[in-house]
Amino acid sequence: MPDTTATIVAEATPPGRGGLAVLRLSGEKSAEILRRIFSPAGKAAPWDSPRHLTFGEFLDLDGAAVDRGLAVYFAAPASFTGEDVAECHLHCSPAVIHAVKQACMALGARPALPGEFSYRAVLNGRMGALEAEAANEMASFETALQAKTAGIAVAGGLQARLEALRERLLELSAAWEARIEFPEESYAQGKMPAREEVAAIAAEIRGMLARSNSSRPLRRGWRIAICGAPNVGKSSLFNAILQRERALVTPHPGTTRDVLEETVDIHGLPVILLDTAGIRESDDPVERLGVEKGIEAARGADGVLLLYSKASGWRAEEKDLAAVLGGNLVGLVETKCDLAAGGGGLPPPGLERLSVSSLTGEGLSALMDRIAHWALGTLPGEAALLLNERQREALQRAGEGLAEAEAYLALGNTEEVALAGIGKASEAIDEALGLKSREELYDLIFSRFCIGK
Repeated sequence: MPDTTATIVAEATPPGRGGLAVLRLSGEKSAEILRRIFSPAGKAAPWDSPRHLTFGEFLDLDGAAVDRGLAVYFAAPASFTGEDVAECHLHCSPAVIHAVKQACMALGARPALPGEFSYRAVLNGRMGALEAEAANEMASFETALQAKTAGIAVAGGLQARLEALRERLLELSAAWEARIEFPEESYAQGKMPAREEVAAIAAEIRGMLARSNSSRPLRRGWRIAICGAPNVGKSSLFNAILQRERALVTPHPGTTRDVLEETVDIHGLPVILLDTAGIRESDDPVERLGVEKGIEAARGADGVLLLYSKASGWRAEEKDLAAVLGGNLVGLVETKCDLAAGGGGLPPPGLERLSVSSLTGEGLSALMDRIAHWALGTLPGEAALLLNERQREALQRAGEGLAEAEAYLALGNTEEVALAGIGKASEAIDEALGLKSREELYDLIFSRFCIGK
């Protein structure tokens, strides 16, 4: 567990080339260190005017100016961590950042551990553990919809819901323990019989898990495989959707041998496109392996785009593929619609098709609409709920504890026997909320964060 009494320093922006870098300090020495490493250009100083950006020079260990930039000071408790915080807005030069950081460390700061800024914010009541997790996870979100459904604001609502569950379990335990301890006293049964109350809480948890499972593509993306016979334009369509040449395209069958994956934002939805090998019988062992991997990827995907070429028409190969790939069809795509129709037939009337040209872009907008409509249709009817793996696992254990209590009561056992299951459920909800000791909380959540968060 980190020492929370020390002043810490770390970059709050990712390493690499860029316009600006932010170096953040947190702890009681923040203002003192800032006074030593920053020389304001005018009369105003950041330590005299908290929450106001001030222009000036940043100094190294020898007092020499190494950069010009902005500094800002936040006095406790009105800061991200709830402690005194100082930020140095520098030009993004590794040499400058290193020099200023070394000066901070020489003046008493130590390097921050992963997630330590957020950890201190939770300990000081500036945010809940779930909100801190959401803030960290937002760095990996690629679409606006992900931020809306799993961002900091949503985490606050999830925390309130889990806290309500925790309160119900505590009230249930208290009532049961009172009746066990003082059987001669008269205690109200509660809003409903014990077994029904346990079942109601368990049902709510199952509902949350079901919504979370249905909503998981919002976090990881919908996996859609682009499938078809050789030379129907799979890689060309893959490139056209990505708007760049990602897959190699040639007129020779069997060019694609492996499954290519790329994530793309389609109407605010994260979609992972899989470009698969042309499916056909082959004597080439390498091509045959590629075909097998393509079929495996399609069967494991959330959905499939089945392609056929207008130039060759709907053939026996496409009919067989439709049967092999099963019922997770996102759409039937007629490619090369800019070419003349060939001698093949048309797909059965029950299969809705979209005509596209990867060369001219015709029909691509309608295809994007179709993918988005299909993806949204897979989400639960009520609002999406994105739980991370830690939260989901904790809720699953809470459900198991309640199921244990239900089973004991169903067998005619007393509430005293069933209390063990309620205790397990309560502990799991506490863990979901991050209500652990300081050491456990850091190990459970914040040690997985990036440094500077």
